[in-house]
Amino acid sequence: MKVDLVTGFLGAGKTTLVLNILQELQGKEKVAVLVNEMGKIGLDGGIIREKSLQVLELTQGCICCSLKGNFIDGVNKVYQIYRPERLIIEPTGIASPGELINLLKYDLADIIELSSVTGVVDAVEFFKQQANFGNFYANQIKIPKTLLINKCDLISDEELETVSWAVQEINPHAIIIPTKYCITDVKSLLNTSWDNGDMNFKNEPFPHLDIFNWKNVVEFDEQKLLEFAQNLKSGKFGRIYRAKGFFNLSDKVIHIEWVMDMINYKNREKLNSYSVLTVLGEVIYKDKLNYALNDCSYMSS
Repeated sequence: MKVDLVTGFLGAGKTTLVLNILQELQGKEKVAVLVNEMGKIGLDGGIIREKSLQVLELTQGCICCSLKGNFIDGVNKVYQIYRPERLIIEPTGIASPGELINLLKYDLADIIELSSVTGVVDAVEFFKQQANFGNFYANQIKIPKTLLINKCDLISDEELETVSWAVQEINPHAIIIPTKYCITDVKSLLNTSWDNGDMNFKNEPFPHLDIFNWKNVVEFDEQKLLEFAQNLKSGKFGRIYRAKGFFNLSDKVIHIEWVMDMINYKNREKLNSYSVLTVLGEVIYKDKLNYALNDCSYMSS
């Protein structure tokens, strides 16, 4: 079973790349996906499952740390039950790709072939994330054979050149590809073999993480909800790295993606009968988040 590992920090665009890969492989190969999220609620797995594929979700922990045994069991389960030709693994944004490669090469070597390791870098947030997360962030970039510098359409050509140079300095052997929405030649991406011999990678743990999970059947007032999302960057709810959720309105669902200071809104079909939100950060004021969510729902009207 070929395995393709898609890595990158929180909000870089990993799920977008996975969806691009799946679209390219549709009808050509039997593919399964393993998704890891830190929160209790698996949001990315639901998005990928819309493609009617076999998706295994591992939540409430990191597959290179607390869920290590679950990860090994999960890959074995996928292999034994579904027998896919290819397994795409999307770990949480705070996973250590080196530790995952160790698990794949030494604990699962009898059933998998590590086909490719692709990293996704957020062009807009690169220098801020590098400053905030130091060696952990650098280690995520050192390992992939190919690095997509994503969201390059949101910065100038001069800024892109500076980011590209800095990324290449961290990983001088990587193939660097600037992308918008992670659009690239998927075929050549998956044909980029990955092999670092017998190197054993050291796990660089993420410094600290606080998690807020919320789930409710309430519907939201759209204007109040968008104001709430904008307020996530104010600091009033703590130091937040990443937030994502689906919010039911009376006539539609809004999918909100928030990373550092950037917010994305998308209208989607209803995925569940409830609204959900997961927030990751260093310190999160959970009572304030609960109050704010209640305040912008119709339940408070």
